[in-house]
Amino acid sequence: MPVRPPCPGTRPVISHAATGVAMLVTATALLLATPGAALADPVDEHTGPLAHALVLAGQGAALTPSPSLSKLLRSPLNPGDTVEAGDRLSLPDPQTEGRFRLGAGTAAAHKDTPPPGVPAGQARYRAEATLRANHAPTAKITGDLGVTATDHGQLVYLQNAVTEASCATPTTLTSTTTADGLWLRYADGQLRKVNLPTGAEPLTSPNVPTGRSTDGGEIVSDITIRRVTKLSDLVTQTALASRGVEAVAGWRVDVLDYRAPDGKLPTDGTDGTGGGSVPSGNASSGNASSGGNTPGDGKGAPGSTPGDGKGAHGGDPADGKGPVLADHTFVLGAALCTTAKDFTPKPDPTATTTSTPTVPVKIPAGPQANPADHPGQHPQASPGATTSTGPDTLPLALLGLALLTTTGAAVILRRRATPALARRQHATSVRRGHED
Repeated sequence: MPVRPPCPGTRPVISHAATGVAMLVTATALLLATPGAALADPVDEHTGPLAHALVLAGQGAALTPSPSLSKLLRSPLNPGDTVEAGDRLSLPDPQTEGRFRLGAGTAAAHKDTPPPGVPAGQARYRAEATLRANHAPTAKITGDLGVTATDHGQLVYLQNAVTEASCATPTTLTSTTTADGLWLRYADGQLRKVNLPTGAEPLTSPNVPTGRSTDGGEIVSDITIRRVTKLSDLVTQTALASRGVEAVAGWRVDVLDYRAPDGKLPTDGTDGTGGGSVPSGNASSGNASSGGNTPGDGKGAPGSTPGDGKGAHGGDPADGKGPVLADHTFVLGAALCTTAKDFTPKPDPTATTTSTPTVPVKIPAGPQANPADHPGQHPQASPGATTSTGPDTLPLALLGLALLTTTGAAVILRRRATPALARRQHATSVRRGHED
C-alpha cells in the first residue's frame, strides 16, 4: 500500500505525554541553573552574623597613595563562602612607590627574595570568609605574610601563617594565630629568625633603620609584632563594627619612627643605645638579648605600648633616638567573626543522625604543611580572584524536582482523560476529507 502524504495544512500529532515531559525537563533545567533562588535564607546585612578576612591592612603617614590601605573580604548574606587565593598580593600595588609595603604569598618577601631557608617563588595565600549553613560565621587566612621597607629590605616575615576565627555560638568563640616561622630585622640591619611571641605579649626590635626623612636624615624605628586579641587592634579603610560578641585572630605590627641623632646612623657597629653590638647568636633559641628588649627574649620593650607614639625610651637622644616622627600600624592575616549576643544557630540541614564509629587518628609530629601550599585539596579560586559560593544546591534541586514532577504528572493525567474514541473519530474524519 502506498504511503499517503499528509493532508495540506495539517501538522504532526505530538502526544500530550511527550509535551508534559518536555515541560518538566525544561523547568528542572531552569531550577538547577539558579540553585537556591526560591529557598534562599539570607541573614540581615546590618545585624546578622558576619565574618571578615582582613588579608592585609596598613595605617600611617608614610603609606602611599593613601594613609589607610586594606584588602578585606566579607562573608556572603546567604550560606556560602567568599574566597580569594593566589600567588601574590601587594599593598600598595607594585606600581606605587612608598616607604613601606605589605605582601602576601610571594609578595611577602622583599623583591621576591624570602629569608634563608624559605623556598623562593612557592609561597601562596588563601583567605575565606564563610557563613555556614546554620548561619555561624567563620574566617580563615593561610600563607606567607610580610612587611618590607623600600630602601632597607625585609622588616617582618611570617612563614606559613595560619589565622582562624569561629563563632559557633555567642559563648563558643575560638581564635587561632600561629606560623611556622618568624623573621625580624635588627638594629644592625640583619634579618634573623626569632621565636614567636608568647600569647599576646609584644616582641620588639628597637632602633632599626627603615628610611630617610624629607630633609635627608636617617630614620630609625622600633618594630613591634604581637597577636591580635580584640577588634580595636585592627585597622581598615572601613570601620568594622561588632554585632555583640566577636572572635579575632591575626598579627599586628607597629612601627614607631624616630629621627636618628644628628640625622645619622651609628657607624661603630652598635645599635645606637650604648649597649654594645647587636648579638649575632641564635636569636630563634631565645638567647639573643640587648638590654632585655630585643626579639630573642620574647618580650616587648620595657614601658612601651605598640603604636602609642611614645616608644621604648621616649625619644631621648641619649638613648640613641631623636624626636618621634610618626607611627604606623600594619595588620597581617586577620580573621574576624561576630554575632549578636542572643544569636542561636539554625539546625544544620546537612547534618546527619547516623553515628560513626570512633577511629583512632594519628597526628604527625613536626610542623604542619600550610593549606595554601596544597590548593588541590580545597575549592580553588583563580590566583588573585575573589569568588563567592551560595548554599548547597542538592537539597534545593531535589525539592524543586519533586514539585515539578508532581505538577507535570497532574497535567499529563488530565490530558489523557480526553476520550480516546473522540480522538480516533476526529482523525478518521480528517482522512476521509482528504480522500474525497
